[in-house]
Amino acid sequence: MRGRDYVRLAKRMELAARTEANVMREVWLRRAVSTLYYGVLHEVIAFLEEGGVRVNRNYRVHETVRTLLSNRIPKAGIWMGKLHKLRTFADYDIDKPFTYSDYKNALQLAKLVLREVGR
Repeated sequence: MRGRDYVRLAKRMELAARTEANVMREVWLRRAVSTLYYGVLHEVIAFLEEGGVRVNRNYRVHETVRTLLSNRIPKAGIWMGKLHKLRTFADYDIDKPFTYSDYKNALQLAKLVLREVGR
């Protein structure tokens, strides 16, 4: 299994969201963004490790990966940070509306990061 499998699953979740109404649509979109983020995270880890960088997956992995990525491809590190913020919003700020536009922003950021790391 690879991170790209998570990315494909996130796209299926987005399709499921299109068939739902109101609250369930939002739930699917939030889960899609979270899944998308983790797919990108795993792809970036693979990119870093293929380049000879050891990533400690047990300690502050999100921050560590963003820092390591920023050191190699600064703009991708910035995009990864923005994607992480959207994932955090999707996972934790359930009292605020999460829209299709939020999902599309996350998808665009994911595509940019994946393109930069050759995935």
